[in-house]
Formats: sequence, C-alpha cells, structure tokens
Amino acid sequence: MSTPLPSGWTEHKAPSGIPYYWNAELKKSTYKRPVAEEAAQKVIAPVRESAEQISERKRVSREERKKLFDRPKSKIRIPDCEPWVLVTTKRKRTFVHNTETKVSLWTAPKQVQEKIDLMKNKKEARSTIAIEERARVSEDENSPAEEEESENDVLEDELEEEDLSSDGEPVEFGFDEEDIAYQLNDIVPETNEPELSKEEAISIFKRLLSENHIDPYHPWDLVYPKLVGDERYRVLSSGDERQEVFNEYCKEAIAKKAKHKPKSAIQKFFDFILTLPQNMYWVEVKRKYRKEPTLKVAGRSDRELERIYREFQLCRKRSSEQRMSDFFKLCRVNNVQLPTTEDELPSTILNDVRYASLMPEERKQCLQPS
Repeated sequence: MSTPLPSGWTEHKAPSGIPYYWNAELKKSTYKRPVAEEAAQKVIAPVRESAEQISERKRVSREERKKLFDRPKSKIRIPDCEPWVLVTTKRKRTFVHNTETKVSLWTAPKQVQEKIDLMKNKKEARSTIAIEERARVSEDENSPAEEEESENDVLEDELEEEDLSSDGEPVEFGFDEEDIAYQLNDIVPETNEPELSKEEAISIFKRLLSENHIDPYHPWDLVYPKLVGDERYRVLSSGDERQEVFNEYCKEAIAKKAKHKPKSAIQKFFDFILTLPQNMYWVEVKRKYRKEPTLKVAGRSDRELERIYREFQLCRKRSSEQRMSDFFKLCRVNNVQLPTTEDELPSTILNDVRYASLMPEERKQCLQPS
C-alpha cells in the first residue's frame, strides 16, 4: 500500500501512462513519489534484499514497462502507394506511416486502405494456393520433381509477403529515428465518431481549462502538467495550438474579471444567510457563526442586521411566484429595464432583500424573462 502524498502534492498521468507528481506551490514536478518528512523520519533502515529478490523485482519492473509502451516492430511497403508503409507494433496493432511527411495514422486514407485490402486479399489467395499445392503434392508420392517445385513456389510466396514493393527490392525491417519520426501516444486513436471541427476542438479545450479553474495569470509551463492526464488535452493536435488557445482563454478570463463588479459587504452577507435554514433565529446565527466575517457589515449595526435578516427569511418563506413578483415591482420603482444582466443592475437592486432572497434559478428567469 503506497503512503499518502505530502501536503501540496498531486498525482497525474503522462500521455504514456507513467504517473508523475506536481506541487503547485513549489512549481515542481517529479516522477519519484514524494514522501512526507514525518513518514521519512519513521522509516527504519531497510532490510537488505537478496540477489534473487533484486533480480525478480527488476524483472517485474521490466514487464510492467513493456505493458505501458508500444513500439514499431516491422513495416511493409504498400504496393503502388508510395511513400506510405504499413507498420505493425509489438502489441500487434497496425497503422500507416508516410515516410516523406512523417505523418502516422491509425485510420488509413481511403485510397491507401484500398491498396492495403488488395494486398491482404492477394496474400490470402497465395496462402490458399500454397496449402492446396502442398496437399496435392503430399498425395502424389511418385512425383518428387513436382514436390520440389511446389516447395520452391511456397518459398517464393513467403518471400513475396516480405517484399511487396513494385520494384522487387527487399524490404528492410527495423526503424530508426530518421525513418519514422513519431510517437505512438500522439497518434489519434481509432474511433467511429466524426472528426471534430477546429471550433469544436477549441471549445472543448477551453472547457477543460475552465473546469480545472486555471488561473489566467499563470504561465503555460505551469498549467499544462495539470491537464495532460485528461483526454481532452489531446483534442488539439499540437503544443503550439494548445498554448495559443490557452492565451486566448486567459485574455477572455481577464476581460471578464475586469467587467465583473466586486460584491459589496451586504451582498456577501446575503449570500451567506441564503445558505442557512429558514427557521434559524438570529441569536442562534450569531452564536453559531460568531467568527464568520461576513456577519459584520461596515456601517450597519447589529440591530439593523437583525432586521434585514428577519425580512430576508420572510421573503424566503413566500412562494417562488410571489418573490419574483416582488422583484418585478422593485425594478419598476427603480426604472430598471428587463432583460438585463446582474452586472448591469444598480446597487439599489443588488442590496435589496427582494433581489437577494431569490434563488439562482429564479434570478435567471427574472433577468432574462422569455
């Protein structure tokens, strides 16, 4: 059982599946699991492992790493479809790779897929002919010359499976960095869903930033380690696109904050008492939440706050239709035209119990009536 992470550390997963750890306060990441100082002090000198135990632990570690990584194993040229090649990985997965543009795809383009299907059909046909020829030769024991000829034909078929190029040159197996410049984890996985448009991809990536409450004042280098474990991180194809959308998101978030009015002390007071039960008396509120700073409003005496609290609770006990009707009357008195937004409401509305006692869904209906 792994020890709990120290305060400030969170666990994430890289696209390759390997876990790493991030500390937002220290702005530091590491692949080694952090250990709390108290836990480290309690650690007793470890028992020395035997050579067999060390060997077994390393073997298990190697097997686990093999499960996480997948690498190319072999490639075959696709006839009449250069420069595309069909690549098979160690985990028996196949994809196509363009040796000129260095593009790798799980799903082959239509023309390339047709050539692959034709290549597979020819291979199956040759295999069937070879099997029938071997069966016929085995029955005819008096024809050693034909048997030798059949074996030669089968050998030629096997060689053709390795050499499917139009010029007849032998296909080289194995890969180097110059030949295949790609990472399997960056290839878009095969899916039957339609491809997203650029606008949809940008919208999904911005939603990822918003749901993770990304601070628009933080640099990209400190933000992306928190996002790489989410599948939506790869909805954009490159790091430059992600950073460009991130910069656009930051500008929008900063502009939105600049337009948003800061709440007054009485508005914070209303927001807090809206979370309290309707049958709770003011004396009980003062006793139970005596350390709550929002219960102290500058310029308002305790008696005045008690009166506002009672009016607020009376409004909450009314029906939803009555509360919304009271709000519309308040707007008419203050010459407020609807529809509008909360940022455009004057302080005389925002600081009134008839608006503050509305539930969030009621406020939305009142400000944007159909």
